[in-house]
Amino acid sequence: MPSAMGKEADDGALFPSIDCVRLPSGPPILCIIVDAEEEFHWGRPVSARNNATSSIRHQKRAQDIFACYNARPTYLATYPIASNPGAASVLREYLTAGQCDIGAQLHPWVTPPFDASNDERLSFPGNLPPGLEREKLQRLTEAVQTGFHLQPTVYKAGRYGIGPNSAALLEEAGYLVDTSLIPRTRYTDMGGPDFLSFDYGPFWFGRTRRLLELPVTRALTGLASKHIPALYSLADKPPLRDIKFAGLLARSRIVERITLSPEGSDLPAMRRLTGALLKRGQRIFTLSYHSPSLEPGNTPYVRSQRDLAVFLDRLSGFLSFFRDELGGSFLTARELRDQLAAEAPPVAAATIPPARPEIVGERRCLVVANTFPPVHGGSAIVYDSLARFGAGRVSVLAPRDDYRDGQPVQGWREFDRAAPFRVHRIRLLRTLLLPESASLLQRIVGLSQDLVIRISVLWAIRRIARAERIAVVCIGELVAGGWLARTCRVLFGLRSLIYVHGEEVSTRARYDERGLRRRRALASTDGVIAVSRFTRDILTDGFGVPATKIQLVSNGVDLARFTPRPRSATLMARYGLRGRKVLLTISRLYARKGMDRVIESLPRVRQHIPDIVYLIVGEGSYRPNLEQLVALHELQAHVVFAGGVPGYELADHYSLGDVFIMANREMPDGETEGFGLVFLEANACGLPVIAGQAGGSVDAVADQVNGLLVDGTDVTAIADAIVQVFEDDGLRARLRDGGAAVADAAGWDRRVEQFLGFCDELVAERGRPD
Repeated sequence: MPSAMGKEADDGALFPSIDCVRLPSGPPILCIIVDAEEEFHWGRPVSARNNATSSIRHQKRAQDIFACYNARPTYLATYPIASNPGAASVLREYLTAGQCDIGAQLHPWVTPPFDASNDERLSFPGNLPPGLEREKLQRLTEAVQTGFHLQPTVYKAGRYGIGPNSAALLEEAGYLVDTSLIPRTRYTDMGGPDFLSFDYGPFWFGRTRRLLELPVTRALTGLASKHIPALYSLADKPPLRDIKFAGLLARSRIVERITLSPEGSDLPAMRRLTGALLKRGQRIFTLSYHSPSLEPGNTPYVRSQRDLAVFLDRLSGFLSFFRDELGGSFLTARELRDQLAAEAPPVAAATIPPARPEIVGERRCLVVANTFPPVHGGSAIVYDSLARFGAGRVSVLAPRDDYRDGQPVQGWREFDRAAPFRVHRIRLLRTLLLPESASLLQRIVGLSQDLVIRISVLWAIRRIARAERIAVVCIGELVAGGWLARTCRVLFGLRSLIYVHGEEVSTRARYDERGLRRRRALASTDGVIAVSRFTRDILTDGFGVPATKIQLVSNGVDLARFTPRPRSATLMARYGLRGRKVLLTISRLYARKGMDRVIESLPRVRQHIPDIVYLIVGEGSYRPNLEQLVALHELQAHVVFAGGVPGYELADHYSLGDVFIMANREMPDGETEGFGLVFLEANACGLPVIAGQAGGSVDAVADQVNGLLVDGTDVTAIADAIVQVFEDDGLRARLRDGGAAVADAAGWDRRVEQFLGFCDELVAERGRPD
């Protein structure tokens, strides 16, 4: 049984009176320990001045992931977190909702009473004089009691610095679990403890043997880890340490020390560690990290937004692996201690979502989509709706990483698990975007990567097509995915159709200035979906696509999700909207969307509607330009940037508006709106709309029926339309009623029925594939 190795029960030991824990049989158990702490510079001496706590508000990024798995972490709060009302309120909200437990972590340098000594050794709590360690522990405990209204029972010594007096002090203060042990590690060079001979298993210790030691899950794995464990000890001492011999052992997988943490361990390593320990009989695991890592720049593990995306992807990936592949359970540290103390029966395996039924009957469609939820965007909504309303006949192939920046798509595992249809993921469906200044060498490397990606895409399509009776491949991106049309027909006998939204055929882009690539793709496909008459006309007139090859399937709206509802008091307070007229835009922030012209129209609008506020919901590259316009016109009190919002809050944000506007326009290069899905969503939520009369928005908005059409380049016309809708109650009511009728006729169930009918026609007209 894994346990502390060779530690006798004596009064001077770090863990006196050790006793073994009887490991539960059955599925494994995971405890999540978060060091909820202040920010400090990891490369400098610690200081009492390091008491800022702003990063704790970013913990929501991880908490949202925990919620998807019903996993309740234990937050170990330091004194600055517990004593700062704002910081404590963040964790208290999770605690009140039953989403976590709270313990204590002693950082002596920020916990009163303060000692004038600058001795770095005293940053390890166990090195403090017993009286001072007791007093600091007492002050920390009181702060946690006051800040969170509970008695903390889970403890960690800062810097893993438990000492020979700590066990007695913890028992005296009523603690039940200690998490200060990090196995196979020594801190003696800095005056700290030596854990090199300790292993990864939990154990009881203390005078009453009531304290549970729950170590960080860190262990040696690799070819020689079981047979020559002393090899790593030698590698951690001079002279082998000076030549980084331990790194060589790890890279060669001879002996590798892995920690169960998204900080410094990638997902394959964490899976290897877990698998190795399961084979050794271990059933209890601890995953840990430091809360400041949720804000880039605070820890060496997360220095950039890309590092943060990787961190969150590792966290999500491991929880998915532990629950869905291992059938594991999640407990707080206190829950685990209570179960072990009572020698309770093994915890039942977590409920694993049932496998979706085997595909039988009708032939199916595979949507290949670069932009797919949880990524935001109109086309992502379209492809999600095709599958969601597709009566079990539509599956999706989507990427795990975002081709725009190479970062993992945040939340894809959680989205896929909840989806009522099959989603398959590979890393990329297309190469990463290269800057215009890319060198010849970068472009050559990009071409080689493109070949590898194309092979992986084809391999995935072949596998899915065989397993799910796929007959039609729906290609979601004309330029980057058009090559699939001919290839899938030749290699796999599959029919293909390309989904065209508008922008990709209206824009005169540098990547295909004469349109030759797009023409070849459109000529090779069996069918084309156009989302608007505008898009259909460009396809026939500009690209020579026969009208008989095109099916018009306008975008739809989810009528169960987007409905009129009362305004959220929480959101009204968040944006300061009480008692004000609200003009609303929900969209990605790009120039063609027209927010800039709306902002420029507001000084004229305010002459008639002084209390108006323009709420802009969404993110995008054009935001800095919009913020400059707001400052230029001194409209800070009348324009609110809400930023991006999660999908479950979208309908509530629509309900905040009195009038919806997106004064879209055509850009000099031909870029414009292909349809304007947001107009239908706003109508379904009971809002009259104002739309630019460019591109395909005229298919979504009929002038004077469900909204007004304006010239998106004319600031005066935009201002007049805004004033007209706000001041004319009869017009506003008529547009609202007309919008409801338009939305009712545009439900996704009808649109997807058209789509599937077209797929069936493609198969029937050209014969079923072999």
